[in-house]
Amino acid sequence: MTAKNIGRKYLMIYYFGSMLVIFLIPLVIRLFTRINRSQPLNLSSVFKETYKVSNDGSSIPLYASIVILLIGGMLYLAGGWLGNRILLKAKNAFWSSFMAIVFVWTLFAVGSHLYQIAQTYFSDYYQKHGGRLVYGYATLGLLLNIGAGVVLAAIISPFLGRKIKRAGNS
Repeated sequence: MTAKNIGRKYLMIYYFGSMLVIFLIPLVIRLFTRINRSQPLNLSSVFKETYKVSNDGSSIPLYASIVILLIGGMLYLAGGWLGNRILLKAKNAFWSSFMAIVFVWTLFAVGSHLYQIAQTYFSDYYQKHGGRLVYGYATLGLLLNIGAGVVLAAIISPFLGRKIKRAGNS
């Protein structure tokens, strides 16, 4: 395997693994504590209550396909860069992994906020509060998402960098 492919493989594994954990935490908490239940206890009703999935599935498939394509492209580019940086250029594995994860997380946050702004652009709420809406997304949502990405990168980076180094040495 080339250095780029090693970086791509392990960045995708660690990124999607961490996203799975992040999305399962509220589901598990709600499933076991039975907070705010209006339906009988089963996994699908808890999922619908936790993530507010609409019954008609209005824009969820479109949004999910766009997000999967964007994340896949970002992970492909950042993973290749990460593999080259750690294995070929012998740079610090922690900081290289940290920068790659923060890069992917920041682009994802910007993309999702731009999508949300574009979606609400055509609503009545935007016509009344347009400037405040963009300002609110930029200051509150975007900065909080980038902060969460920095925390995630600080947790995952030592393990990811070490794994890429080991895979490149073997």
